[in-house]
Amino acid sequence: MFFVSTQKEIEELECENRLHSPQESMLKVELHNMERTQKREGVDVTYLKNVILKLLKQLEEEFLYYWNYGVFYLLGVPSGVLTFLFLHTGIIRHV
Repeated sequence: MFFVSTQKEIEELECENRLHSPQESMLKVELHNMERTQKREGVDVTYLKNVILKLLKQLEEEFLYYWNYGVFYLLGVPSGVLTFLFLHTGIIRHV
């Protein structure tokens, strides 16, 4: 009798294990996708900041007069939105 009940428990546990394996695999894939998406979001913001920095440097080189009297004062907007580091804003101001 004991052997039969133990065998039954083993079969039930094996059945549960078969059900959990696909769920575990699916959760691992979903976790991987979420981590990859999170990494991409951080890279996109950094890339955008670098593009804007490059654009502002080019504007300074080509239109020095407009830079001093116009674009420089707009730096506060992207700085607030993209959270430029103090170093970045210092580079732009002293180029």
